[in-house]
Amino acid sequence: MVRTCMVALAVASLFASGCADESISGNLFARGGVLDDWALDPSVCFSGQPVGFRGVDLCGGNGCIRLKLSQTDGPHLTVYEPHPVVPREFTPDDCDHFRVTFERTPAYVSDVRVVNGTLDIECTNEPRAISGRLAFTGCH
Repeated sequence: MVRTCMVALAVASLFASGCADESISGNLFARGGVLDDWALDPSVCFSGQPVGFRGVDLCGGNGCIRLKLSQTDGPHLTVYEPHPVVPREFTPDDCDHFRVTFERTPAYVSDVRVVNGTLDIECTNEPRAISGRLAFTGCH
């Protein structure tokens, strides 16, 4: 019995210490307008918790986006690159389709809660045209 409890405790401590594997799939495309033609294939993600927002930053070799979830204002997508001088904001009001799922898991890595989620967006109103699907797991 003691051995079973020790094994269970060891497994629980590994889970709590954050053995989260980060995974990102999908991409976003901007067509025409202010963002020009641009694609983002993110390869890293970061929880917004350390910098004070509920959401996630997703970055690839050619750009970054911030998906921010506000209980009062709803979801916002901010495109920071490849045009970092003037970040572009997208809200559900700007888009034909803007669906977000966001899950705060019970796991932590370095005191940061691990998050998972999806973004499915289709905004065709010029000059803000962006579309795509992303799924992310294990972001911290």
